[in-house]
Amino acid sequence: MFGLKLRDIRTSKGWTRQKLAAESGLCPDHIARWEDNTQVPSWDAMLNLCLALDVECAAFGGFDIVCWQGGSAA
Repeated sequence: MFGLKLRDIRTSKGWTRQKLAAESGLCPDHIARWEDNTQVPSWDAMLNLCLALDVECAAFGGFDIVCWQGGSAA
């Protein structure tokens, strides 16, 4: 799932959620929701995550664009 991959990539860098938020310009509360798989990021937020973490979007797995359209991980 997206949240697990995000957490794995973040922690492999030794970063806290607060550090990722600072590096990406995103809210730590949103990062927590994404890691808990209760929400998914917008494409803009996803790109900010990728730039901050220095990874390609593909690093998060084979997620279909449809999963981002509703804004929910359901």
